Formats: sequence, C-alpha cells, structure tokens
Amino acid sequence: KVVPSLLSNFIGAGAFLHDLPGLPELDDLFYPKGVILDAQNRAAQLFGSSKMWFLVNGSTCGIQAAVMGTCCPGDYIVVPRNYHISVISALILSGAQPKYIVSEYSSMWDIAGGITP
Repeated sequence: KVVPSLLSNFIGAGAFLHDLPGLPELDDLFYPKGVILDAQNRAAQLFGSSKMWFLVNGSTCGIQAAVMGTCCPGDYIVVPRNYHISVISALILSGAQPKYIVSEYSSMWDIAGGITP
C-alpha cells in the first residue's frame, strides 16, 4: 500500500484509484489553461507566492532544477539533514557545496520537520 493510512482515511481511498492527467479534457500539465492553471493559482495564493508550477516529473526534477538554477560551482547551499535523496545529484550536477543543518523535530508527526532562520 503506497498511500499512508492517515491520508487515505482522511480523503478516502477512491481518490487514489485513477491517474488521468494525460487526457486533453483535463488540461495540459505542460501548458495549463484550465483546471490545472486554476489549481496552480490557488496553490500560489495559499502559499503566499506570486507563481506556482506543478512538477511534471516528480520531486527529483524540481529539486535539481531549483539547485541548478540558483547555484554555481563552488557556491554553498544550506541543506537540512532530512534532505530528499535527489539533493545529492543536484549538488553533483551544480557543483554546489552543502552546509548541513539539523531540522526541527515535529513531535506531532514524529518526524524531522522544517527549519527556521
């Protein structure tokens, strides 16, 4: 079972039965004009950002794009110890050097959480 039971119990297992983003009637993830664009705009508003793009190839491509788009060889980048494994390939591809920090602990979820400045 891939979906965490907490999430499945909250929104129902039926939400995970279909993956239909390839149908033209459901908009185009690469050039959204309909419901996907609306969802991206709503997500941007929710997170307080001016723009939001949904990833077309998972978190790995997003993390690599973010690191490679902001770091040059030899630059330092702050990386929490609970990083996604794709951070390693992003560091290698960009030439950036990590400065590791320890994330805060979330006792509510019993996992490593975010960081604060």
